[in-house]
Amino acid sequence: MSANVMLFFMTIIVIFVIFFIVVILWSYTLKSEVKKRTIELLRSRNDLQMTFDAMSDFIAVVSEEGTIENVNNSFCQWLKKGRNEVIGNNLKMFPVLDKASLNVKENLIIETSYIGRHYVLYITPLKYDDNRDLIVIEDDTDKIITQQQMLQQNKMIAVGQLAAGVAHEIRNPLGLIRNYSYVLKGKLPVKDKDPLIDKSINIIESSVLRAGKMVDNLLNFSRINDHELKDINLFESLNEIIAFECKRISEKNIDVKINCDENLMFLSNLETLTHIVLNLLSNAIDAVSSGGSIKIDCWTDTKYLYINVRDTGEGISKTDIEHIFNPFFTTKTAGKGTGLGLYIVYNEIQKINGDISVESQEGIGTTFKLKFLLKED
Repeated sequence: MSANVMLFFMTIIVIFVIFFIVVILWSYTLKSEVKKRTIELLRSRNDLQMTFDAMSDFIAVVSEEGTIENVNNSFCQWLKKGRNEVIGNNLKMFPVLDKASLNVKENLIIETSYIGRHYVLYITPLKYDDNRDLIVIEDDTDKIITQQQMLQQNKMIAVGQLAAGVAHEIRNPLGLIRNYSYVLKGKLPVKDKDPLIDKSINIIESSVLRAGKMVDNLLNFSRINDHELKDINLFESLNEIIAFECKRISEKNIDVKINCDENLMFLSNLETLTHIVLNLLSNAIDAVSSGGSIKIDCWTDTKYLYINVRDTGEGISKTDIEHIFNPFFTTKTAGKGTGLGLYIVYNEIQKINGDISVESQEGIGTTFKLKFLLKED
């Protein structure tokens, strides 16, 4: 073998060795880069999942067939299930989610209620994947309840302001009527008194006194606040509350009776008590048919004050009666009620250490029973 041939083979071997080394180095570098990128991707994915899990709203990623592919911790806690018990199942198996629409082309908002809670579903198509949707569920029950309570407080403030305005406007003409009735009475000669005129003036005077008392009650109502505790004349307060609903009572020809000691006093907050009884009275008026009756009974023992609000309405079914104090539960037709009235009443009663229960028979009527601990000054 000539020297040239040997040189050729040596050159080939050297080139092959160099190529082999380069391939090994390139492979090592590539593997290192892939490993680095994989670690970064996993870290990014973990960071994304941690952010996903840290969100307080209930979030799920759902396939076009409705299969749940991922959920956050809040979602699992809400359902009281482990992640493995949720992922892979169809969303129709779970409450609230069964109301969701899939394969939407644009953002969709759905509102629904479940076991006394109000939920808003925000459904968003994932732009990078046409076959999956992101579902975010927000529990806005507390927000709605707060809004309703604020609305009720604003109503009470508005009623108080109106009461004060009406009272001041009425007080002046009442004073004039009273003064001129005294003048007329004084001008009539004793010997020539007409019994009819004398009786008419007495009726005017007694009517003015009664109207004046109502004006004083209106002014007292306009000054109440939700923190002040004071001795309340329950009989007078109940009559004032009924006066607020006199129009509806008259329209339905409802017989409303109060069975209460006229001198019964109760240390409490007038605004809270007014709100509670007014709400129960309003519900009773809604339930009672034309010509029906509502009765309010009040009595005390050595420890408690009892108030029963009884109506001859249609009654509440055994199924519904278990849920009437739950928020958003209502048997009224759409638009007639929010389902928050009795829930707020229940919470108002709890605030003043009271208790409420209900008894009802369908076709006969309903009785709400209130019990309050008697307090000493």
